[in-house]
Amino acid sequence: MLILTAIGAGGLVQVKVVNADEQVSMKDGTILHAWCWSFNTIKDNVQAIKDAGYTSVQTSPINTVVAGEGGNKSLKNWYYQY
Repeated sequence: MLILTAIGAGGLVQVKVVNADEQVSMKDGTILHAWCWSFNTIKDNVQAIKDAGYTSVQTSPINTVVAGEGGNKSLKNWYYQY
């Protein structure tokens, strides 16, 4: 298990990162679905996310983006979101 410390607008915030095979109880938690958010956007807003009452952040699957069509990342190229 890893414990990360991120710097948010209000100071240091501790973020717990668990292994994929480890279960985390979300019985009383609230998940922010931050799909299509960059990790930097999440990091820059971690204090606001916490202040809003979220206890976990779910991201899009991590993968490499194929830069087709000369790197055009237009929303018409839906696959850039996955």
